[in-house]
Amino acid sequence: MPAVSRRAGSRHLALAGAAAALVAAPRLAVRRWGSNPDPTGGAPLTLPVGEDQSVTTGDGARLLVRTCGDRSLPTVVLVHGWTGDMRIWGPVARRLVEAGRCVVAYDQRSHGHSTVGSDGRTVAAIGDDVAAVLRSLGLRDVVLAGHSMGGMAVQSFASRHPHILAEQVASLLLVSTAASSVSLGQPYTRVAGAVVASRHLETAMRRPVIGPLLLRGSVGSKASTVHLAATRESFLATAPEARRDFLEQMAAMDLRPEVAAISIPTLVVSGTRDTLLAHKLSRHLAESIPAARLVAISGAGHQLPFEAPDQLAEILLDAGVLRARARPVSRRAP
Repeated sequence: MPAVSRRAGSRHLALAGAAAALVAAPRLAVRRWGSNPDPTGGAPLTLPVGEDQSVTTGDGARLLVRTCGDRSLPTVVLVHGWTGDMRIWGPVARRLVEAGRCVVAYDQRSHGHSTVGSDGRTVAAIGDDVAAVLRSLGLRDVVLAGHSMGGMAVQSFASRHPHILAEQVASLLLVSTAASSVSLGQPYTRVAGAVVASRHLETAMRRPVIGPLLLRGSVGSKASTVHLAATRESFLATAPEARRDFLEQMAAMDLRPEVAAISIPTLVVSGTRDTLLAHKLSRHLAESIPAARLVAISGAGHQLPFEAPDQLAEILLDAGVLRARARPVSRRAP
């Protein structure tokens, strides 16, 4: 065979090998994520057994609320984030109930089994929903925790209902969240809104390899296929218009002036590898609240209720951690 032909053949073989490697790499990555640690025990979306009830808000939204454990026990209220539902807090809630706490969780409006109400899908409305749940259940001296958009709901509640905050809430836990600056600009927001509401995205997410790859950024350095599958399940269960409208709301909000008035003990927790709401946004949030401190969980991403349920439960169980303000605390994920 002439030398030129041999060289051409070698190049073709090299290109074919490179192409095969590119095709195989995503499958190998997804397979590798299946062997990573899963602190949820394979049940990231399992809440403790409890009593379900419907709370009707002032604008007519009906919120599905679950109470787990004895109502006479110290109570933790858990608010989930964008495109999730109350089950997202399952791994943390199970630990809290086992440790002797009462847990209250609910589906935010337009998520899970809750309806929307006449005020629509706004950050103000989800803040009012927090107040409605606390009032309806007559909760007192609670630890109020919000993850991602749930943290924004808690911030909105604190600014819009300061009297209920002072009377019924002992401390706040804001997890993987921000007060502002979650958008790259209006054109980006319009495009992102159209994408998250797209049926084409839903189709891609259901694919066994593409789906986990699309969601890889929702978790930190140790991706678990169990966590990615749970994130996909709750995303696909959320109506497209809810995904779009709340994304646009979060992009437009700026709660910094309001949260500066929060005076009760507050802890802000964030994963250092959070690529959805960057860790620096949590740092800015903690700096905006006079009574707040920041806890950084090394290597963790956005889905802390899945990735670090032990750390979150420990914080929620330890009133001293939430109330102490003397020095910052840093906890490292295992």
